[in-house]
Amino acid sequence: PIGEYTIIYGIFIICGLLTILHVETCEPVLNIKDVGYGNAHWSPDSRRIVYANPYETPKLLVLTLSDGRSQVASRRDLTAEGDNLRTIEWSPDGKQLAAAGSSKVIHVWDVTTGEVVKTLTGHEGEVRSLAWRPDGSEIASLAADTTLRVWSLETGMATKVVREFPEPLRSPQPHHLAWSKDNKIWCVMIVSVAQFDPATDRWSPLEAFSEGASIAELHTSPDRRQLLIFGGHGDLYWRGETPAQRRLLGRLPVWEYSAAGWMPDNRHVACHGSMFDVTDGKCTGRLIPWLQGGYWLCAGAGGHFRGGAVQPADVDPAKIEATLHGAIAYVAIHDDGSQRMYSVSEFREKFGWQNDPARAKWLEPAIPDAKP
Repeated sequence: PIGEYTIIYGIFIICGLLTILHVETCEPVLNIKDVGYGNAHWSPDSRRIVYANPYETPKLLVLTLSDGRSQVASRRDLTAEGDNLRTIEWSPDGKQLAAAGSSKVIHVWDVTTGEVVKTLTGHEGEVRSLAWRPDGSEIASLAADTTLRVWSLETGMATKVVREFPEPLRSPQPHHLAWSKDNKIWCVMIVSVAQFDPATDRWSPLEAFSEGASIAELHTSPDRRQLLIFGGHGDLYWRGETPAQRRLLGRLPVWEYSAAGWMPDNRHVACHGSMFDVTDGKCTGRLIPWLQGGYWLCAGAGGHFRGGAVQPADVDPAKIEATLHGAIAYVAIHDDGSQRMYSVSEFREKFGWQNDPARAKWLEPAIPDAKP
């Protein structure tokens, strides 16, 4: 999201190591050690990262990066006393952070000064989700008290308290919010989503995106016109500007921490290492940021792959090759309809196919289905 660039870097936190990867090459750009376990979020301008660790103090760590993303220029700790943070959101202009959790209080920080500029109180249960209005003037919140509240950042008061929903809320469930381009609020019930219009106090019809399991994540595209929905069974859905525009992109693993998101081009989405093009629903590549031994692997849609050490000082070419080859298998569909799995060497010997690491792209254009 910087200038003319649409996709720059990605973040992965594994085993206490926060790694920034260049999306085009998948090469590690920066490793930050001993950050613990939690979630990291880019600021809207990609100049800062906020890292949220619910198990340690300080709860929030804001890292300002150098222009090349190869160094941490500065770091600032933000603390909310007595709060087990469950949700954190950047303001649209990237100058403020809102976070909340078990204390039932929403804190808003000025990122530059580190000062709390607003404290929003009124919820009677743990706050589960936050969403900023596109112009930054209001925040929506959803809590375990099964109320949706809209807060004015000017007054610090709730301008709306919504208690009636088109589907009953279950307080233990991880409900989510997202504000759309037309200033309506997307809300996850349990297996469905609907929009609340603060101007009319009306809900849109329910749209189901999960078969029995609670929806795990909801994300609007950068232009706030599309939705990415990750279901509890691992179903990843794209939803366009109308209910008729929807597509199941794939079925993926379900992990504890949020791992789905949009790329800045409003076209590609990533979830658990798989990259999809929402215009045709095809997977363009797969990135595994951490293989046993500390290696990463990128496999493109054309079957080519490449990888290396997450921490470059650990480079051992022979070991890297052995690790990558051990993690890759090819499935061939033969002319008689039978299928067989091959190792890299077996596939090369059988079909004369040669891996070209330079052609392994996470965003490689998807190729038509073809038999070897």
